Amino acid sequence: MDFFAIFGERVKKIGHLLAMMAPWKAPIYITRVWCIFEIFTAHRMGGCKVDIVMPPKEKQSLELEVVDNGEGIDALYETLGNTKVENANASVESDRLAILGQVESDVGFSVLNNRVNDLLRGWMHGVLTQLVETRENTNDEDYVDFCNDIGVIFDNNGEHDAAMKLHQTALRICETVFALGKNDPDVATVYMSIGAALHNMDDYEGALSKYQECLAIEEKILGKNHPHVANTYNNIGKVLCDVGDYEGALSKYKECLAIDLSVHGKNHPSLAATYNNIGGLMYRMGDYSGALLKFEECLAIWEPVLGADHGHTKGCLKWIEFVKSKMQQP
Repeated sequence: MDFFAIFGERVKKIGHLLAMMAPWKAPIYITRVWCIFEIFTAHRMGGCKVDIVMPPKEKQSLELEVVDNGEGIDALYETLGNTKVENANASVESDRLAILGQVESDVGFSVLNNRVNDLLRGWMHGVLTQLVETRENTNDEDYVDFCNDIGVIFDNNGEHDAAMKLHQTALRICETVFALGKNDPDVATVYMSIGAALHNMDDYEGALSKYQECLAIEEKILGKNHPHVANTYNNIGKVLCDVGDYEGALSKYKECLAIDLSVHGKNHPSLAATYNNIGGLMYRMGDYSGALLKFEECLAIWEPVLGADHGHTKGCLKWIEFVKSKMQQP
């Protein structure tokens, strides 16, 4: 107990903690029990500045990931948000046990984990925001794409207001700087992103409006038999499902499915996702036999492609079991 008190006082006396995030995709720092404990101690005591830092090469690699597809950053958000001191390691097992015992008897694991997770996710938000700011005076097409891509990352990770701000910036540049009209694919992409953010914020009317504006552009420039059009039908179906318009949702899902079948054939993962959506919708509508058929069609695609241990496959199997049990009830 004296040791932990002394440790805290020395952290406070030093007054500045640097937490190194490297490699950025899987930071070693958050796997070490001492590191998690020290950042929590510094944050809790006050009077100690906490800076989370990243080597320049790691920051450059992260920026390239945004331009590429952003999936690695979504995974990093999930990793940061699931940092758990009780799962962390130490070179000396007695140290690990002593720290965990102190944490458990003091604030508890959940309090420590939540505070550390908030700090780390806040750092990630700051890094991405800074990347946008370094490009903000360019106002070129790459900047529009960059704003939109980071907005999607924010939206995927629950930061919907921040996402909307970036999407609106991208749309403003499209409309004012490039003077792009209502029939440009870049505008359609931004409309899609804004629709998704509004949907996640439960603004169903706003989301549906943006999706429909996106659809009008896509059908005009891409034709009615394009994967982007199918994806927009799918998103419209999700909104209609959420507002209780099941028949309307089913109609949109079927239009999506028809395009995917035409473009991709019978065994493409896009079809599996649509089968899964239709299955969930039919279950809501009380059509259990129809739902079971769609989930089985979904499983027939996902299991060979993704494997039996993938989350999508397992989720589909759970739905099948659930629907079967429902059908057996009197």
